[in-house]
Amino acid sequence: MKKTIEYPAEIRTAQDDNRSYHISEFTSKLDHSLQLPLFLVKSNAILEVRDCQIRSIKEKNLSISESKLPSEIQDICFLVQGSSDSSKRHAALRLKSCTLTNFHTFIRSDSFNSLHVQKSYFSVCRGHAIALADPRSVTISDCVFDRAAKSAINMKFSREIYEGLTRRIKIGDNQILNSEGYAISLFSENLNYHDLAILIFKNIIMNSQKEAVALKFLNISELQIYQNEIQSTSRNGIYIHNVINSMSNQQCIIQENKITKSGIGGIVIKDSSCLLESNEISENTQYGVYFSSSDTVTPEEEQFYQKNPVKLFVNKCRIAKNAGTGINVSGMLKGPIILSSSAVNENLNGIIINEIENPNKRASMMEETKKSEGTKTAQKDVGRRVESILFEKSEISRNSANGILVHRLCNDLFINQSVIVGNQLNAIWIVNASETHLLKLMDAQSGKLKEHVQGNIGGPWGKLSEEKLKMEDSKNSNCVIF
Repeated sequence: MKKTIEYPAEIRTAQDDNRSYHISEFTSKLDHSLQLPLFLVKSNAILEVRDCQIRSIKEKNLSISESKLPSEIQDICFLVQGSSDSSKRHAALRLKSCTLTNFHTFIRSDSFNSLHVQKSYFSVCRGHAIALADPRSVTISDCVFDRAAKSAINMKFSREIYEGLTRRIKIGDNQILNSEGYAISLFSENLNYHDLAILIFKNIIMNSQKEAVALKFLNISELQIYQNEIQSTSRNGIYIHNVINSMSNQQCIIQENKITKSGIGGIVIKDSSCLLESNEISENTQYGVYFSSSDTVTPEEEQFYQKNPVKLFVNKCRIAKNAGTGINVSGMLKGPIILSSSAVNENLNGIIINEIENPNKRASMMEETKKSEGTKTAQKDVGRRVESILFEKSEISRNSANGILVHRLCNDLFINQSVIVGNQLNAIWIVNASETHLLKLMDAQSGKLKEHVQGNIGGPWGKLSEEKLKMEDSKNSNCVIF
């Protein structure tokens, strides 16, 4: 039988009662708000709560006017305060089968603490439902979050690095509904490496006003986002910006997710190395997948990306019925893009490519050209890098405008055994005639081009003949992207 706790029956000032809260002790360093916790868990303590119903009635029972206070009162159900000394034992909170309602924040934690929440219900809060700073170990499973004014689950990571410690975050089998911010947000202040594994899986996320899942500026050992169902977010389904692994260059895994009816797009990836596999991305307002890289890169960054290329692999995905583009590629590529065994169908445009040239690469090509003069080095291989694009064994069909639309192409585009048919305007449309030598239709040499590609191949300057395609393809028929 669940026990019901109503909080607070009355809030008094320190002058009224020696048993009252000393407000100054809980003043937030971030926003100077007045934090009043119902449960306070400090270092070396473990609190376990089961089978409770806890609700705040702050609005009905506030005995002093908030307008007379210097800042907002934040009624917090659980405040977990650890120690900044990593050698000390930190605090832990374990919550199971509880119902929490009407607080500003249900759980707030800092300083490398642990949190394990199962089978609980969180409804109506005025801030983040769960807000964690530098967590050590987190498991949130089989819970329901409804109507958070900010993020349902928010985590921030500082510059602090805990050597020799592996951290793990698991967020799975939850329902996250009607968040006015993000459903799940994990952000860092910089790109210091953390031995941190993040798993986000089997969640149902609906009606978030921002992204359903957002991760920014993380340098971590592992990220997996899989088997989530995301629907009707006002912005994007999944947003990943500068998430890297500088130790092993392991890709982020985004697998078997279903993302539909987002207000902007399905998946956004910026300057992050990712594998997208077996996802269904459909009926989004603008695009299915948006992959972009920064428009500038320093020589130092260029050296880093040569060793740690930013790779996008899209395998066995269905990207369909998006009102804009199926896949949009833009910016300065810093690694290969491979589309394999996927279907990009019934969008406005199937794929749009709009690259920006890397000036460091151009300088490098000129340098290598000078070095190779007078030698037997094949000039066609000079300057080849990992930034090539390959579409292989995929279907790009029945799009309302173009199958593939190229606004700007700076690297080789290989198309091999892919079916590009039934697109209403053009099969492949390249805006600049000077870039046609970068198009490598591998089927031209095998004689299967007409079978696999139906529709115009050309641009505003005219059409490419089959003889021209064979000639261009024969100049460099090897697809080398690693």
